[in-house]
Amino acid sequence: HSQDFLNGVCTHIIWLTNGQLTYYTGNYDTYVKTVSDNEVVQMKKYEKEQADIKHLKEFISSCGTYANARKQAESKQKIIDKMVAAGLTQAIVHERSFTFKFPDCAKVPPPVLPFNNVSFAYSGLKKDFLYANLELGIDCDSRIAL
Repeated sequence: HSQDFLNGVCTHIIWLTNGQLTYYTGNYDTYVKTVSDNEVVQMKKYEKEQADIKHLKEFISSCGTYANARKQAESKQKIIDKMVAAGLTQAIVHERSFTFKFPDCAKVPPPVLPFNNVSFAYSGLKKDFLYANLELGIDCDSRIAL
């Protein structure tokens, strides 16, 4: 569908990503902006966590075998272990996009919608039929008003 159509129709969007449903309110443009903003925040958080872990690991590897430095290294390793146990932020992974191609369909031979032996009465009684044994067919070019 077009974005204009989705903006005019949608008030709530549910997005399935990474096996999880995420609920958004607003039209399609609001959804796109919110997802983009959330991805920026998540990426910054991920980059900061990775930089902190890298810095702590560099410190640990530079400590050597000195007793005092070894205690500091163990303390830094505990910090890393706590970060991992609490759950690290995942990097942004964009899902594959899909393109659907439908073959052109052949023209449906008339009648697309056939009516055979149609009868009608408001009362349902045969004596009150407005029409009886009506035969008609509707094809793709038919114009009907109800």
